[in-house]
Amino acid sequence: MDIYSLEFVLGGEDTEMRKIEEILTERGLTYTYAKKKDGTRVNRPEAYDTQLPKLRKEQVWVECRPSSFQNTEMLSLGYTLIDHHNKGDIGYGRPATQYWEASSLGQVCNLIDEPRTKELSMIAAADHCLQQAYNG
Repeated sequence: MDIYSLEFVLGGEDTEMRKIEEILTERGLTYTYAKKKDGTRVNRPEAYDTQLPKLRKEQVWVECRPSSFQNTEMLSLGYTLIDHHNKGDIGYGRPATQYWEASSLGQVCNLIDEPRTKELSMIAAADHCLQQAYNG
């Protein structure tokens, strides 16, 4: 897969999403934001009711999806989803020991071959399993 042909669609802003955006920017990869009908970026609660952009096969949807689709339907149609918040997501329900593979940050890094660092690991763990991350 040519990662430079992909467009990453980023959901609502939080620490993990800001780090994903930073990595994509540093790597020169294309991204856009999931948006409401009025063209403004969705916030986290609105991320699964996205109106824009329109679906294209070259997109990677990160913690968001169009309002007219469930994640299982998008996956069955061949769309790439990166998420861990909802049943059916690749990272959903994984134990704390698999925080890297479960987290959206870890999934993006694995997709684009971004090396795992201590900082990235801490952000991923805090997002996927905060209590266990605090406890080491």
